[in-house]
Formats: sequence, C-alpha cells, structure tokens
Amino acid sequence: MRTVWEDTVGDDDRAVLERGTARELDPTPDVLVVGGGIVGLAAAALCRRAGLGRVNVVETQTLAWGPSGRAAGFLAPGLHELGDPAPFVALARVGLAVHRELDATWDGALGLHDVDMDVMGIALPQQAEVHPLRLAAAYARRAGTVVTGVAVTGVDTAGGRVARVHTGAGDITPGALVLATGLPPAYLDFGPASRAGLLDVSWPSIKGHLLTTEPAPFRLEVSPGGPHIGVRQLPDGRLLAGGTLDPDDHEPDVRDDVVAGLREEMVALVPGAAGLSIDHAWTCFRPGTPDGLPVIDRVPGLDNAWLSAGHFRTGLLVAPAAARAIASWIAGTERPPELASFSLGRFA
Repeated sequence: MRTVWEDTVGDDDRAVLERGTARELDPTPDVLVVGGGIVGLAAAALCRRAGLGRVNVVETQTLAWGPSGRAAGFLAPGLHELGDPAPFVALARVGLAVHRELDATWDGALGLHDVDMDVMGIALPQQAEVHPLRLAAAYARRAGTVVTGVAVTGVDTAGGRVARVHTGAGDITPGALVLATGLPPAYLDFGPASRAGLLDVSWPSIKGHLLTTEPAPFRLEVSPGGPHIGVRQLPDGRLLAGGTLDPDDHEPDVRDDVVAGLREEMVALVPGAAGLSIDHAWTCFRPGTPDGLPVIDRVPGLDNAWLSAGHFRTGLLVAPAAARAIASWIAGTERPPELASFSLGRFA
C-alpha cells in the first residue's frame, strides 16, 4: 500500500525523512518537540526561526510516516471559507501565507505550486498544492536536531513544569516541550492537566482513501472538487483523488469498494479520467477532536508544555501558523489571540 509520494520523493529528501538530521539528542535542549509529522517539524523550524535556541525533534518512526506523508497535498484555505468557523479560516489563511513566505525565503525548498480550484461551481483562485514528503523534508532540514527511531516513554513533572522526558535514547531536560503527536500521547499523565479534561474527551481518528491514476494525456486547468473529494493533477500528469471519510472502518487496508466509489466520483468531476488505470491506492488515519477543530494550547497546569494536536485533514495547511503562534507563546508569556478558539478549555 505504497503512496505515490513514496515513489516520487527525491533521494536526498528520502534520506532526511528516514534518518533525520542527527544521530544523537541534546540532553538539555531549549525546546523539545515530540512528533515528526509536519506539525512537529514546522513547530521546530519556527522555534528556531524565532531564535529560541537549541531545538530537538524526536520521532518514533520515520518523519512524516503518518497522515502528513499520506495526505492529498492541498493547501487550500478557500475550502474552509465555505463553512468552517471564522477563527479557523483565519488560521488557515495564515498557514498558507507563512508557507509562501518561507518557500520564497528558502529558495523554493517547500515546492509550493499555485492552483485554481473549482468546488461544485464555486471558484477558489490562488490556492496551493505540495508534495507532502518534500514539504516535510524541507522543514526537517531547518528544524534543528531531528532524530528518528526514538520513542518517548514518559514525562516527569515538578513545580508545575515538565522536569524530564524519558526516551529510548536517554532522558532529556527541555526548557520547553511541544507535543505534536496527532492525538494526545498514551504516556501523557500530567495529574491536574489530565483531570482538566485533556484525556476525558473522545479524540477520533478518521480513515480516508486516496488514489492516483496513470498519467493523463491532458492537463487540468483547475483542480475540481465535489461534495466528498477533490482531484488534483501531479506534475507528471497523474490524477490524484481523495480523500474519503470512512469513520466506521478502523483497519488500515485498502477497500476495493471504497476505491471504486472514489474512482466513480473522480470520473464525475473529470470525465476524461474514465479510461485511466489506477496505479496507487492507499489509506490514512487523520487525528481529530470532537468538534473538528485542532487543539493548540499550553497543557493545563504546566508552564512549559504545549500541545498541537487533532489537526484532522488540515495539518499540512495549518502547521506553520500553529508553529509560529506556539513559538511566540514560548518566547513570551501570553496566549497569542489567534489561538483563543483552539484551547483545551472548550472541552471542560
């Protein structure tokens, strides 16, 4: 069940994703980020960019092995203007703006491509698309000390602060801790913080299917979207269609019936795709929250720990906006106002 991204990522990027940027952790970093998806990598890169000192990232698997590296690659705040809450729309717009700013600053390293979209007859100009693994590797190169294959096993707290983080590579004493693990990690047992509701809500992880076709003999002028899926064309001509919502399916396997339905919706949007064969089909599980909005907040009861989780299908888009806000919060003392709607307190 390989993704098209795994088969088209460059060798240099693949090496960074598999090995990180370092072999050894700093035992006393200024910032420790747990989680090597795009949310964690962007948090680390933006903390470094904000001048917060030495930054470490630890990831149990390879970088972007989860939904970050299995997404469709749309960076489209316009989609969220069609019905999402205004604070999230604002955050999504900032996310794309920061991606674009960094892509320009880093000489196109993020690989953003501008695209016009049409969703059920509604024109959404000036959106963007990206190769998710290339994006992750670009942020990883700027994220400080990034180590893969390292599991976090526990956290010690004292005096309302994270005192020590236990990992398979030794203990770490960070100045600040950022948890970017998709869902709240199983080892999270922060006493008062847990009782404040962090672990008392249902955090769904919703499966979705995606597919790509063989290269098409035509080029799409816009990327079309329907009520359930979107379609984009990759630089080599392949069509990518995704992603379904399969909330009652908890197995990672690709289901032929879902792929058939996804293909049917793709052909309805792009009739010329009818004769194209499918060359990749894969699934991913997107971590969410009960109300569908992410949590970007300081962990209750802890002065030096933050959580950026539950980004569902929007991690690629929102990651740099969340990262910049968290870096600002770590550097100062007050919650950035743009994060007011994404607190843990809304579940209390």
